[in-house]
Amino acid sequence: MVRGYTPIFAELPRVAAFVPADESNTVNSTQIYGGTLGSVSSSLSQASFTHYGNDGITDPIIKLKGEKLWFKWFQDKSKLAHSLTQGIVGVARTYPAGDHVNIAVTVSAEQATVDFDE
Repeated sequence: MVRGYTPIFAELPRVAAFVPADESNTVNSTQIYGGTLGSVSSSLSQASFTHYGNDGITDPIIKLKGEKLWFKWFQDKSKLAHSLTQGIVGVARTYPAGDHVNIAVTVSAEQATVDFDE
């Protein structure tokens, strides 16, 4: 039996500073007699963004920490281009005096964010 699921996306308001989960490469080299040995290693960063919450307790994203979710990011909501990231949600809350609660959200992905231009 094959089952398929369609994710349901909900808009999260008051979000800033989205960073996709991207791969980065590091070059390592070792000097040997008569030359150099080189290697390249790759690592995957976490996706992240800041959500300006209401109280840091009842905000919907707080209830989703630890869950594996899809995130669909539009740089411009009036265009079709978007990015998709799937990963486990982590949060870190800051309660500044006289300002909105800052909720730093991380998305621990197993693969890099995928970009779609249509």
